[in-house]
Amino acid sequence: MSIAGRAASRDVVIVVLTWGITIFAAFAAVSWAIGLNTPPHTLDGIYFIFLTGWFWVLVVLTRRFAERNEPLLSAAPLFRRIAVAMFVVTMLLTGNTWQALQDLRGATPAYSAAMDDRYWSLAAAKGEQDAVIEPLPEQPKSFTRYFELREDPNYWENWSVAHYFGLNTVRCPASPTKVVEKLMNSKWHKAVFITV
Repeated sequence: MSIAGRAASRDVVIVVLTWGITIFAAFAAVSWAIGLNTPPHTLDGIYFIFLTGWFWVLVVLTRRFAERNEPLLSAAPLFRRIAVAMFVVTMLLTGNTWQALQDLRGATPAYSAAMDDRYWSLAAAKGEQDAVIEPLPEQPKSFTRYFELREDPNYWENWSVAHYFGLNTVRCPASPTKVVEKLMNSKWHKAVFITV
């Protein structure tokens, strides 16, 4: 192998190692900082870095193998058509494709409108000390995880929203079932129950 070839190989190894270490460090930093699962937007950014590096490695390896006399893999037009057909079928029959299509017509528009309303009501509340907002409607079933505020204003998601909008606290009101549960478990309820 020539000196230029060795230098090129070394550069590829350095970039691949840097790419891998960056992805690992991103996951580790987020887990250490918040002590919870990685938030979806951060996860999207990490996946973007992963896919960018993956495509770069794929291009480099393809160029390396293209320099050989015989192709590494040859596909006839018939096999290409079969591969495309299999890809389309698997996209339609596996995963949550149908659920996502149903959500686009059903739950997603209402959920999106509620998110917009929440944003504008919090933006209008700027300068107030505390904000109580209504919970969102049922999330679309194709969503794997979604951001939702809680009753505890000190929860990190609530604190982040309050900080973003310049508010003291943001919280959802206690749901009626939780109010009844707290009442049933309170000393006052037990005292009333015993005396009656």
